[in-house]
Amino acid sequence: MLTSMDTLATPPARPAYESTARRIGWDGLPAGVRAVISARVGGQARAEASAGCGFTSGFAARVRGRGGCWFVKAAGAREAPFAAESYVIEARINSLLPAGVPAPRLRWTERTDAAADGHDATALLARHPAAAGADPEQVDSVLAGIAGFFVGRCIQPEDALSPSLRMHQRYSAHTMLSWLAERRADLKAA
Repeated sequence: MLTSMDTLATPPARPAYESTARRIGWDGLPAGVRAVISARVGGQARAEASAGCGFTSGFAARVRGRGGCWFVKAAGAREAPFAAESYVIEARINSLLPAGVPAPRLRWTERTDAAADGHDATALLARHPAAAGADPEQVDSVLAGIAGFFVGRCIQPEDALSPSLRMHQRYSAHTMLSWLAERRADLKAA
């Protein structure tokens, strides 16, 4: 019989750093995200295998284009929400590092509304008969109501019959509030 002391007496094998993450590949990114990256690297993007190390499931690989070779991190907010949010936080922290810190600097960052199907939600809404010709303030009021619904529902106790429901409602609340904030910023800028 092994005791906890026996288990600790033998050091475990060191994990291979190169295999600490299971990452998505280029084809696993939403089409809209691939299009943004392609444009940034000068078109005709070709991605190498995603890095096997790290702490998220997001894409992390060298991408070559006519403009050169770049190390790119990307994730679809719907497909890999933890990775996407981690990359946003990483970019924010990187931008705040003092000049004397010996760390690589980001050359560019971009957040996109590109969904897994490549649709632009704002453009789709503008073409929908229910929103055609509507005052943007009225549209934002409706979106705020929908966001409020999701916020109110996601804070309820978990539902035993649908264990993922609250998680989806939290995601929907976050997505709606982010979209609404971007729309409001665009209205103020106009």
